Amino acid sequence: MRRQLKEIRDLLDTRLCDYLAGRVHNEEQRLEDDKEEKMKHDWILAAAVLDRICSIGLTVVYFVGTIVLFALFISHSLESLPSSAAYESESVNLTEGIVHGPAGPVGSPPSSGSFRC
Repeated sequence: MRRQLKEIRDLLDTRLCDYLAGRVHNEEQRLEDDKEEKMKHDWILAAAVLDRICSIGLTVVYFVGTIVLFALFISHSLESLPSSAAYESESVNLTEGIVHGPAGPVGSPPSSGSFRC
C-alpha cells in the first residue's frame, strides 16, 4: 500500500511540476507576446505618422501645382490680349465697313513699309 501511495505521490509531483513549468513557460511566452505586441503597435504608429506626412505633402504639391497652372494660364491669356494702345489706334469706318488698324485697313494688303508680323 505504501508503495502505491508513493507512486501516486510521485505522479502528482510530476504533474504538478509539469503544470508549474507550463505556467512559467506561459508566463514567459506572454511576456514575449506583450513585447511583440508593443513593437507591432510602435510600427503601426510609425506607419500612421509616415502616412500623414505623405498625405500633407501630396496635398501641398497638388494645391501649389494647381495655383501655378492657373497663374501660367492667366499670364498667358493676358499676354495674348492686344494692348489698349492697339485698341485706341484702330478705327472703324462704318460707312465702308472696313476696320482700320495701325497698319492700314484689315484685310487689305499691307503697304510696302508697314508690314508687321
